Amino acid sequence: MGAAWSNETFDEDFRGITSSLMLREKKRLYRRFMRLSKGQKYIERQTLLDIPEISTNPLKDRVTMQFIDMNRDRISLKSFIENIEVFSGTTSLEKKATFIFNVYDVDRNAIIDEADMTHILTSVLGVADNSDGKGPSLASLKSIARNTIDGMFAIIEKDPEEFERRIDLRTFTLLLDRMEGASLKLTLSM
Repeated sequence: MGAAWSNETFDEDFRGITSSLMLREKKRLYRRFMRLSKGQKYIERQTLLDIPEISTNPLKDRVTMQFIDMNRDRISLKSFIENIEVFSGTTSLEKKATFIFNVYDVDRNAIIDEADMTHILTSVLGVADNSDGKGPSLASLKSIARNTIDGMFAIIEKDPEEFERRIDLRTFTLLLDRMEGASLKLTLSM
């Protein structure tokens, strides 16, 4: 089960990867990567999607998109470590905010707006359309998205209309900073 590895292989594979993780955390993640990749240099995206902790997450597609190497459906050790490291207790709130912001910025225009939030709500609620009359309508989801964005601005004590209800990374980081315990909620045991 899993690929055999040595400290020499570990050191060789970690060359060029900068990380603030402790050595035991790096080794634990390396072993996990090697098991998932079956000893290969990459993990297929579907393998990541099949991990129980990820497969049950309604935002799994958005989360795994952060890991994928450009124009490929696979994840390198470097991408795996850099993205998992975001959830370490030693990672700054700014890095955590950037990761989560990128999950929410569906259209990748460096802004979270009503359209992005509506897409996220649709994913979380599992609603593709309302043709069967069950679940919230698109108009309801847009209203919830708008209220969510307004609520975010209320936390940072800003007028949402002043910002055209658009949240940039700086504003999002400020929002997380003002939310009690946000950094702890974005931390996993490594």
